Amino acid sequence: MRLARRSTQTTIFGEFVPTFPKVRTSRGYLLDWDRNRIIRQIVEETRLVEVFYGYEGADEETAKDIARRVERKIQMLGLQSLSGPLIREIVNMTLLERGLISYRNVCTRVGTPVFDAHLIDVGRGFEAHDNANLQENAETSHKKKADKISKEQYLLQLPPDLADHHLRGDLHIHDLEYFGTRPFCIDGSTVVPLRMENRIRSLRLGELPIDADAWLPEDLAALTPKGWRRVAKVTRRKVDPGEMRRIRTSGGRSLLVTGEHRIPIKAEDGMAIRRADEVRPGDALYRISGSDALRGETIGSIDLVRELAASVPANLLENVYVRGAEEIFSHVVQSGQAASYAGISRELGVEHQKQWYTRGIMPVALFSAFSRRYGIEDYAGVTIGVAGSEHELPAQLTLTPELVRLLGFFVSEGNYNAAPAVGQYNLAITENRQAPAIQAAARAALNTYATIAGGTPDTTNIYGIEVEHNRGLQVSIGGKAGYLLFRYVFGIPEGAAGKRLPWIVYHLDDVLLHEFLSALFTGDGSAYYRPEKSDCIVNYTTASPALRQELALLLTALGISPHIVELSGSDTGRRTLYRIQFNGRKNIETFARYATFLDERQDQIDGFLSAVKETRIAEQKEIVVDVSPAEPTGEYVYDLFIDGDGTEESHTFYASDGLLIHNCQDWDLRYFFYYGLMPDGNGTKASVAGPAKRAEVAVLHAVKALGSAQTNFAGGQGYYNFLTFMAPFFEGMEYGEIKQLMQMFVYEMTQMMVARGGQVVFSSVQLSPGVPTLWRDKPCVYRGKVWDGNQAPLRTYGEFEREVRLLFKALMEVMLEGDYWGKPFSFPKPEISIEPDFLTENEAYNREHPDLPTYHDLYLMTFELASKFGTPYYDNQIPAYRGAGEGISCYQCLAGDELVPVADSTGRVVVRSIRSLFDAAAKNGRRVDPFGTELAYYDGKTPSVDFTTLEASLRPFRGVMRRRYTGDLLRITLESGRQITVTPDHPVYVLNGGGFARETAGDLEAGDYLPVLTAEGLGEGSVTDIDLAEVLTKAGHAGAIRVTEDAVTIPGTRHPGLPRTLPVSPELAVFLGYYFAAGSSDHAGRHYTVRLAFGRHDADSAADAAACIRAALGYEPQIQKSTTGIDVVVRSKLIFLLVDALGCGSSAETRSVPDLLFNLDRILAGDYLGAAFLATGKRTIGRRARSIRLKTASEDAARKVVWLAGQLGIQMSYAERERGIHRPGAPQTTYTCSITAQDQIERFSAATGFPAEMPLGRERGGAFTRLPEGERARGYTALACASKYSAGGVEGVQVSLFLPPITQPAGKGRFAGGDVHPLRVRSVEPVVYDGHVYDLVDVAGTHTFANALGIVTGNCCAYQFSSLADEDDEFEDKLYFREGKHFSMGSWQVMSINCPRAAYKAEGNQERLFAELKALMDTAVGLYRIKRRWMSLIRANGRMPFAMQRPKDPNTGERGAVAVDLEGLVYTIGVVGVNEMVQHFTGHQLHESKEAFRLAVRAMTELEMYARELSQKHNMTIALARTPAETTGQRFAVADLLDERFREHALRVIKGDADAAVDMLGTTLDLPIYYTNGTHVTPAAPVPLTKRIEIEHIFFPIVDGGNIFHVWLGEARPDPRGLMEMAMNLCRTTQIGYFAFTRDLTVSLKEYRELKPAHPRPGRAAGFSPAADRADA
Repeated sequence: MRLARRSTQTTIFGEFVPTFPKVRTSRGYLLDWDRNRIIRQIVEETRLVEVFYGYEGADEETAKDIARRVERKIQMLGLQSLSGPLIREIVNMTLLERGLISYRNVCTRVGTPVFDAHLIDVGRGFEAHDNANLQENAETSHKKKADKISKEQYLLQLPPDLADHHLRGDLHIHDLEYFGTRPFCIDGSTVVPLRMENRIRSLRLGELPIDADAWLPEDLAALTPKGWRRVAKVTRRKVDPGEMRRIRTSGGRSLLVTGEHRIPIKAEDGMAIRRADEVRPGDALYRISGSDALRGETIGSIDLVRELAASVPANLLENVYVRGAEEIFSHVVQSGQAASYAGISRELGVEHQKQWYTRGIMPVALFSAFSRRYGIEDYAGVTIGVAGSEHELPAQLTLTPELVRLLGFFVSEGNYNAAPAVGQYNLAITENRQAPAIQAAARAALNTYATIAGGTPDTTNIYGIEVEHNRGLQVSIGGKAGYLLFRYVFGIPEGAAGKRLPWIVYHLDDVLLHEFLSALFTGDGSAYYRPEKSDCIVNYTTASPALRQELALLLTALGISPHIVELSGSDTGRRTLYRIQFNGRKNIETFARYATFLDERQDQIDGFLSAVKETRIAEQKEIVVDVSPAEPTGEYVYDLFIDGDGTEESHTFYASDGLLIHNCQDWDLRYFFYYGLMPDGNGTKASVAGPAKRAEVAVLHAVKALGSAQTNFAGGQGYYNFLTFMAPFFEGMEYGEIKQLMQMFVYEMTQMMVARGGQVVFSSVQLSPGVPTLWRDKPCVYRGKVWDGNQAPLRTYGEFEREVRLLFKALMEVMLEGDYWGKPFSFPKPEISIEPDFLTENEAYNREHPDLPTYHDLYLMTFELASKFGTPYYDNQIPAYRGAGEGISCYQCLAGDELVPVADSTGRVVVRSIRSLFDAAAKNGRRVDPFGTELAYYDGKTPSVDFTTLEASLRPFRGVMRRRYTGDLLRITLESGRQITVTPDHPVYVLNGGGFARETAGDLEAGDYLPVLTAEGLGEGSVTDIDLAEVLTKAGHAGAIRVTEDAVTIPGTRHPGLPRTLPVSPELAVFLGYYFAAGSSDHAGRHYTVRLAFGRHDADSAADAAACIRAALGYEPQIQKSTTGIDVVVRSKLIFLLVDALGCGSSAETRSVPDLLFNLDRILAGDYLGAAFLATGKRTIGRRARSIRLKTASEDAARKVVWLAGQLGIQMSYAERERGIHRPGAPQTTYTCSITAQDQIERFSAATGFPAEMPLGRERGGAFTRLPEGERARGYTALACASKYSAGGVEGVQVSLFLPPITQPAGKGRFAGGDVHPLRVRSVEPVVYDGHVYDLVDVAGTHTFANALGIVTGNCCAYQFSSLADEDDEFEDKLYFREGKHFSMGSWQVMSINCPRAAYKAEGNQERLFAELKALMDTAVGLYRIKRRWMSLIRANGRMPFAMQRPKDPNTGERGAVAVDLEGLVYTIGVVGVNEMVQHFTGHQLHESKEAFRLAVRAMTELEMYARELSQKHNMTIALARTPAETTGQRFAVADLLDERFREHALRVIKGDADAAVDMLGTTLDLPIYYTNGTHVTPAAPVPLTKRIEIEHIFFPIVDGGNIFHVWLGEARPDPRGLMEMAMNLCRTTQIGYFAFTRDLTVSLKEYRELKPAHPRPGRAAGFSPAADRADA
């Protein structure tokens, strides 16, 4: 049937308009049809694609075309009724037909079909089983409908590729319905005064070094009304069309900001903050005042060496040299800082140029590096010039009046005339009347030529008329040095429109500032005295918008009130000019103090000031005159985050033209006890309560605060240290009252339906059975005061131990009793903190208070609650990685004789056994934790490797610990012979693809690869001399020596002794090297002998040794020859004592490398090694050997030699060998250090001066320089011969050691540029051990360190107090609420990644698996960056009022700090299905094979390290967690079953009823299948609890967050004492951080609905009589 055409009607203008029925709108109106509404809707709404996707919105032509098509469709359909939603559906259909999918995504409606809404109402619809905590009521229905709409909205707003990751099941965005919206910022052209490195600059925000969404500057401050304040963060985002606003004021000032940006407004009661788009004409803004500290510390001269190197591009410095530096170079060598000029070149890493040092010249950039290295600060006599030019500037350039005046003229009238390609660099200043003065100033200040040109007649055409005039006089100033000074050091840009004030202006004294401003205003200023008006006007005109802002800011800070006029040239095509003008006696008088016109214009100023008396004029307010839309000047807008003191004013800063603007800006229970309660966050919708004064009010405030918080946050809410902070309110209260109030707390928490539409507050309280050590001496907060002796008398939390114990007991009794029907309380969850503080009883306190429960009694009550209801969660604070409580509790350690290099507090490096480090540190005291682990503090650093970057550095550590250990240790030996001996559970790092993964030593196998340090030069100091008196005294020889001002002697001897300060010369280093190889010392009675024993063929070495003794020590040795060899003998007690004091040893078995050697210049260290190897090296006569070897009977000596060589970049092998034939008196074990690879031999020769006829080593490509060039199977090894090979897919050169399995090209590149190299494990052998084992504690940042053989291992110990107080720089401020600071923590968002799917896509390739997982993390971070931007608008629009509340300080009356530090929240990425991931990959689940377990550990280590890398890269804290979300595990499993690509894989590993799921496929998505939570062993695994613990506890330190370890109890109710014993053992011996005893409870709902049971008997708490009277609810 053909549709009849609708008739049309013609308007008087001849337009044909179709007749349509009225349109029913969603807002409840009937409107006439209007096609233009569709056009406007499309144009307006499609702009969102620019916001969300970065595409362009629809233009008007496209919109008209769509509207016409829609109109025709409606005509064709013949509709009798039209509605807004129906028209929108037709528009969307038309957009899809045109392929405009992104437009459709933002134009579509979000909502739900009527049928789905009905199912939600009856409890069977959207997410019916998603949240068991929701009540089945109308509010829940409303919430779920709203959630459904919000989820659709945010998935449409997200870029489609990111949204698809969630929809496909690659990852899961938790709480998607709360995802958020957009931020507020300042235009990038806005000039802001900032202070960096104590230097003030006015910078456009677009000039800041930010190349991501955020930048965390280390040293940046902004000017605020309260002075300079630290900028914690700078953010930027892309600007959206139409969102900028320009605010103009009566003073001509302006701000260019987004509509949401907050602007401080002057209100009657103080400062008010408004959005920019809410600012109205008539509002008064704040501006900078004359008292504000814009000017910085005065600078009188400039270090050109440093400034040129730091600011000038390298290519422009190529021919710029320092001259006259001969004496400086000579002094560095003569003072011993460098051995020679060649040594300086080596230290600087450049090719040696002798003429630099003999002529005293050097490239300025290199001289800058030289000065930093050798601490040169005095440049007397040094100049800077350009090759081929005789003009020079002093290296330390004094700021003279001539130079500063020249700067002023150049900013106003100057320009650059430079052509670098042809070597032309000139400055030009055009100024008719001042040209001769400028010429003279240039010659004096810049020591260069200056010429004047111009002044000749010329003609120009003005509006068609020929006009004759004289050309301006131009001063041309030549010289590249001057050009670089003005353009880069002072930072004056090119072009009139780009002119800026040089930064030095803010650091001039008043005299020099007068010179600058005088020249500036003489150049582009004017003055006009109007006697008839008794007024004078001073103007400054510029084409530069930045200079306009900077000069207005400076003048205002000087006390002048300028008015800014914009002379727009848009109509004439000319550029815009800006005029800064001021008038009035006060302004002109102030100006006259800081500036003088240098010509007759000054007469105008003088005449005015002499004729016009001072008059009082009211200060003019900065009134807003216009707020209008504006275009941004760049792609980005910016914001600064200021460290404030809690007041609004402290979060403002001065910006454009000196106007004040606002920035964007933490939470514990004490916060509400100090400030009071404001449930709605702003006091407009709810009453505001002051701080609680009584216990019952404090309880109710605690309840309501969590309830209000639940309306702002999607996740659980909780209190840390709940009972301790509550305790002061309960002081002296009877136990019955205490229990009544705890009962009230629990009932209030479980009967308040506030959370997200029909749910009680998802809450928890952290409980300790006493006052933790951290808080015992801290002042308590209650009744609105900090009781610190100032606001109120001093009271500390430690005084309330009684109240804390009784509160704990009362809360446990209430929860044991259950509610009126005997049911358990679901919330708040009691989180029981197992802390070292409470594992040892305070016996003295217990004796004094026999009526109070002990810690043991209180902990036991929690296990009775666990046994009965399974309610408590246990927070194990004992493992090192948890970082809370006080204790070490480490169980992964090293043998005591392991040598460890450390740097002491002075930076001097020593190599000691870890046992001796502990013993030395313990002399100053030690601490012992409840498990007998001892900690001795040590102020030092240790070589450490960051495995995310493979970079090595010295990092501080807290101390050394030890504990008793009986059992097998593991001796791990690498193919190079290097060893380390550790406990089986000590952390090691194993090569895995392109990086290292953390494992335990017990999991190591032969063929694995461990990292060996290859970084050189890790020492911080260079020793040039020895204080003999100090060294001998420390060694215990003070009584044997006599010390004078100049010398050290032995009493009773004639020898003059040794200088008190003994230079460390090359001769001394060589002597010590010979002693290492051939020395011994002994004494008999009063005879002391030091002997060097050489072989009979080593006459040259013996002669050299004797010469070194003479030169270095001034003693004449005896040379004794025999048939067996040559001895060099020194008979001197002083030399004997010196050798002993340095730690050289006295015999072959006790010889060692003195610590002195680790702190010497590398040339001297090379001299030492050269002598040592020369004296012991075994050389074969007649043929060249294959290696260089050094043998010694001292294990200590050999290992130290390996470390010392490594610091010179030489890698040695190490070997231990027992003699086959035991001879009496001979060493039974020899230790060999050897070098076999040719490249290492050549490096050794270059560093040590070893004889030129070197051994012939193996071909290039030793173990420390080559990696495989192609794919090969794991475990392939190369034979030790010098030839090419090709095997197993590898092509390369045979080397003596095994090649590591690095298959990724990226991995090869990382190792080539990194500081570690992988070496293969030869063997892992058990060693019986009974004694102490040791470890370093808290190696900062990396938790890794290296032994003396360079093997990098994990630092597993952490002194647990660190993360709470010692590492929080603001701990004290937060404690006392100083500047409004307080404690706060939390997470922005959780996203989980589908680990099994990553395994399916990896197709058996382990490296690809890691790459797939990391790609999912990248996607999550992309979503987080969007989340971070969107949530800013939520805050700006006041949609998180409780979190952003700022109540008044009860003591000062000022506004307090923001309740939650949203910038400090973390972003969490969770893992789901790790068990199934490894099952697919290996064929076994976590509990079924070691291979599967190891893969899981490696994968989680990779992800944890990548999370740290992402955190650094994106300036956000990324936390890796184990996701505790069963529904997510189900969703991922269902998604993989639905996807044909993954279905077969998923069916092999999914848990649950896979057969039923396949049968149900297509009928429902609620399938009975799942992936295992996080890193759990699957719940159905047939393994005992001990095995489950053994597996899962390893993951807790790696993935520190997320799910919980469950001990399943079934329906049994075990003995609480047994549970407690088991739990405490679990805490002490495993790394499980969070666990619970989970019971199955069978509940009859029918009984509870139809029958009210009898009132239950009060429960009996563990070891206590029940309360006499049950408290009423």
